[in-house]
Amino acid sequence: MYQAINPSSIETLEHIVSIMAEKKHDARIAELTADLKLAADEVVRAARSEEDHRTRSAAQSVADGLIAAAEICVRMQEASI
Repeated sequence: MYQAINPSSIETLEHIVSIMAEKKHDARIAELTADLKLAADEVVRAARSEEDHRTRSAAQSVADGLIAAAEICVRMQEASI
């Protein structure tokens, strides 16, 4: 249906607090944010062809969660953690 989030982004997400403690604006965070947004777009795009409205709705919920996760990453960079 869509490509999974790449392993390096998953690794970054698992260690985001320690990465930001070392370097608040680490390029890996920007890559993670972009990857999450791309995955959300792919989920929505793939769901458009689904006939079942529940499937489309569930996909939109997944996409919303991915976008929220990307926004949390951005806000963590902006905040003092």
